[in-house]
Amino acid sequence: MPIFGCVADDFTGASDAASFLVKGGMSVQLFNGIPAKGSRVGEGVQAIVIALKSRTQDTGEAVADTMRSLGWLKEQGVEKFYLKYCSTFDSTKEGNIGPVADAVMEKFDYPYTILCPALPVNGRTVRGGELYVTDVLLEEISMRSHPLTPMEESEISRLIEMQSRYKGI
Repeated sequence: MPIFGCVADDFTGASDAASFLVKGGMSVQLFNGIPAKGSRVGEGVQAIVIALKSRTQDTGEAVADTMRSLGWLKEQGVEKFYLKYCSTFDSTKEGNIGPVADAVMEKFDYPYTILCPALPVNGRTVRGGELYVTDVLLEEISMRSHPLTPMEESEISRLIEMQSRYKGI
């Protein structure tokens, strides 16, 4: 029975997460999209990764798809969950990371969560609560004005407070 479940906001993040789990020695099954009712997990699979399109989806759909994915993972016996979001935390106050995290926390009665978008292998680090991309503050990189996923804020707590019902610290 799988012991670990990951829901990622896009296929790139899902494949990254799956590859890191495999490198760590786990047997992983990756699904592109929410698995269909009755889908089965392979024999001996220890971790399941689900790739969504919630990074750029309508917020309500992103929350709903994430919750359906987590429900399916629970049906498979998974008890440990990881939400994989973009390591550049590319979002504005209308972004999906906060609403998705809020919904998960409320559904499972988690009093808090840790948000740390660091991915050092890809040059993403967090220092002093600020996100850097290859040693440049996120808000100063060339992608800061991306039309779909702008990256206008480097301070993680300020970024999440724009999106979440909860206060970041």
